[in-house]
Amino acid sequence: PTGATLAVALFNDPGDRADVASLAVSQALRRLLRRRGAVVRHASYRGDWQALGVEASGRVTTAPALADLRRVFADVDAVVVYAGRTLCGGRGRHLLAVLAAAQRAGLPTFLVDLTLDRLPADDGRTVLAALSDCTTPDAATANLLRAHGIGHRQVPDAIFAAEFLDTA
Repeated sequence: PTGATLAVALFNDPGDRADVASLAVSQALRRLLRRRGAVVRHASYRGDWQALGVEASGRVTTAPALADLRRVFADVDAVVVYAGRTLCGGRGRHLLAVLAAAQRAGLPTFLVDLTLDRLPADDGRTVLAALSDCTTPDAATANLLRAHGIGHRQVPDAIFAAEFLDTA
């Protein structure tokens, strides 16, 4: 509804790492979401959901995890995945599975700060093509996505939305 707060599930939040850059990105993601009238209702960190898999049809292959995802999805309006370099080198299949499951549930899906060295296999490309929005901070990824007809926006890295203070 107009004026209502948008509840999101944020996956791959880097805030579970103690380094300043990861913490800054985590804080920046929340700041950017708040600016758009969204609140993070569920946050999952980089090590979470690793057991998920996705098959060529886009179906999540781990039934117990799918039940857990459905519980998360029932409580949110959209799914946001922070990508960073997580999908490089064929890694990050669990994130593609999360996005595929959210898309099958009819939720809008957003992939933030995507950096790729190559596109995932066909099933992953299908997931990327069905995103509600995809952002990338680098020209190489933008060119790769463009060459394969995958919609995206090239924007500054999310870390630039972090609040940098005089003290740590």
